[in-house]
Amino acid sequence: MRFSFSALSFFALCALPFWSVATHSTKELESDSVRQDAPKTTFLATTSIKDAPTFLISKNLSRKEKDVFRKKLKKMTSGKVVKAMPEEELRAAADLCLSLQWYDQSLTYLKKLEKKTKNTTVAKNVKLEIADINFQEGNLKTAGKLYDDYINLYPGDKEKAAYAKYKGILSNFYCMLKKDCDQTATHKTIALADAFLESNSTLFKKYAYDVESIKNHCFTRLYEHDAVIFDFYVKKESFKAAENRLASMRNSLLPKRPDLETQFLECEIRIAQAQNDTPRVARVSKELATRFPEEIRLAQAKKTVPNYVTRF
Repeated sequence: MRFSFSALSFFALCALPFWSVATHSTKELESDSVRQDAPKTTFLATTSIKDAPTFLISKNLSRKEKDVFRKKLKKMTSGKVVKAMPEEELRAAADLCLSLQWYDQSLTYLKKLEKKTKNTTVAKNVKLEIADINFQEGNLKTAGKLYDDYINLYPGDKEKAAYAKYKGILSNFYCMLKKDCDQTATHKTIALADAFLESNSTLFKKYAYDVESIKNHCFTRLYEHDAVIFDFYVKKESFKAAENRLASMRNSLLPKRPDLETQFLECEIRIAQAQNDTPRVARVSKELATRFPEEIRLAQAKKTVPNYVTRF
C-alpha cells in the first residue's frame, strides 16, 4: 500500500521542490561512473513522495507491454528457487518487477542479489535501490536507516553519498508529525539539513536549494507547534505561561526565521486582547502596521475579496 500524506501548509507548497524521476539499465548499474540519468532537481512545488528523485526504473507501460513483461518474468522464474538463481537472472527479474511496479516482489530478488554478488559496484547500487523502494513505498524509517548505512559503508562514492544524504533528509522530513504532535523528527531533519549544507562539495549543491527549503519549512512547523501550546495557555488564561512560551519562541526561532516576526507580533496582540490590555494592543498593532505595512495590506485585501464560490 502506498504511503499517503496530508496536505501541507501554503508555505510548504511554496517552498518545496519538484523532482524529476530517473531511470536506469542493468549496464548502467554495473558502471562505477556517475550515471548520465542520475536524479535531477527542478524547483516547483510538490508534496508527493513519488516525485522525489530515484534510481528506480520508471516507465509508463501499456497493458500489452505489461502482459509481455509478466510473461517474461513467469518464464524466467517458473519452478526456480530464488536463492539458486544466478546474478544475471536475479537482476533481470528485479528489473521486470520494478517495471511492473511490483515493489515487494522486486525486493526479494534485489536482497538476494545483494547477498550473492561479489561485485562491489553492483552491491552498492542494489543497496541504494532497496532504500529507494522503501522510501517510495512509505517505509520511511527503514529507508532513512538504509541511506545512513550506505553513507557509512561507501563514503568514498561522493556522488551517490550526496544523493543518499539528501534522501535521508527527505525520509525524516516526511516522518514529521502534525503541528500538535511530537516534533522529534522535525528537529532531526533540521540537524541533518545543517550538516548537509555545511558541505562545500559541488556534488551537494544540486540538492542545496531543496534542503534549504525543507529546513525553512521545519522551522515553520516548530513555530506552528509552539503556537498551538501558546494558544492553549491563552485560552486557559495561563498568561504567565503564555508569555514565557512566546519569549522562548522568539529566542529560538527568530534568529533562524526573521520573517516570522509578524506572527510573533500577532501572538502578542492575541495575549493582550485576552488580558483586555488595550494600550498594549494599540502599541503592538501600530508596530505591526509601521514595520510591515505590505503584509497588513495583503491581509486586509484577502479579507475583503468576496467568495463567489459560496454565493452560487
